[in-house]
Amino acid sequence: MAIMSAAGVNPKWDDVQKAPYAMWENHGVFEHAWLEDARAFSAKLGLVRQYGLRGYSVWLLGLEDPRTWDIAGPVLRR
Repeated sequence: MAIMSAAGVNPKWDDVQKAPYAMWENHGVFEHAWLEDARAFSAKLGLVRQYGLRGYSVWLLGLEDPRTWDIAGPVLRR
């Protein structure tokens, strides 16, 4: 979020990928970032439940939106 803030951009929701993203130009180079926030986590968890999947992977734990654990905590305790 700090990188996007410094670039002066705000993430937009992509309803196909079920995740927020942002794009901006930095010295002639186009940069693109995807975020895995609580809303994205919740959307993907909904797909897991809808299709009876055993789960899904996230890229990096520890840098996630802290609100994600409000959603994941009850799931982990089942």
